[in-house]
Amino acid sequence: MFSGFNGSKVPVSVIIGITAVRYIFIPILGVLTIKYAVHFGFVDSESLYKFVLLLQFALPPAINIGLSNFSYTLFLRFMRSSIMSSSGNRLNLFLT
Repeated sequence: MFSGFNGSKVPVSVIIGITAVRYIFIPILGVLTIKYAVHFGFVDSESLYKFVLLLQFALPPAINIGLSNFSYTLFLRFMRSSIMSSSGNRLNLFLT
């Protein structure tokens, strides 16, 4: 790692192959998967839902983890506000 580009033992063809799979083939596979899942009725045809599913295939993994964590945080905030509005202050301890 300290050798830089001159000391790398990984062939250029492997680097190009990994990049092509990650940024070309996986997004195409994701689009086809979502399209056939909607066609066969496995996934609802709502536009926003399909868009979020397509983002999971198209974004780099670090962004996917951040997006998933952000979505989970929003879900917890929504659940906390709905529980607080319906049953008072009792269940707030479980969601903090």
